Amino acid sequence: EELNKHAVSTQKEPFNLIKFISKIPSHVLHFFKKIGQKILSVVKKIGKKRLIALFICLILLTAGTISAVKFVIPFAPHYFKGNSAFAAMQYDIAIQEYENAGNFFGAKEKLSNTHKAYADQLFEQGSYVSAAEHYAAVQNDASMEEKIIQCGDKLLDASSYRAAADVYETVKSNKADVQKNYANGMVSLENQSYSEA
Repeated sequence: EELNKHAVSTQKEPFNLIKFISKIPSHVLHFFKKIGQKILSVVKKIGKKRLIALFICLILLTAGTISAVKFVIPFAPHYFKGNSAFAAMQYDIAIQEYENAGNFFGAKEKLSNTHKAYADQLFEQGSYVSAAEHYAAVQNDASMEEKIIQCGDKLLDASSYRAAADVYETVKSNKADVQKNYANGMVSLENQSYSEA
């Protein structure tokens, strides 16, 4: 109404909303037509070979972005946090971070090394059961069996026969079986089960 009053006072054509709206599709169509013509002229200037190369680059960029989102972004922070924790000798945190890092940049190998370092630390502190658990988690290292047996031996020396038997149980070797039988015998003896002992 205000527009129409203004149109009358200035002797201009009254504002017609319906007429204005009806012109929108043709303006939009004209706009997209112009864009289409610009794209076609750019394509003609670039040439087919360059356009194919550009398209291949775009595909590679998309594949790279998808790979980064899938394989790098979720795991990289855990990997670097694991490295920091390992350097600070916070092995329990490092183990958790490397587990969350999947196999990013060889995180599984670092996880195995961290289990070994943590087991050595626990062994020095006298936490032989925990040390044995971490030695058992080390991958592709046959010498860990001997380390686990050493943990069991330390428990035997401390008369922790039940814990020693459990540790020996995790190793498949004749030496471990002999030691396990001895530890179980001592448990039975302590329980006054003499025939079982």
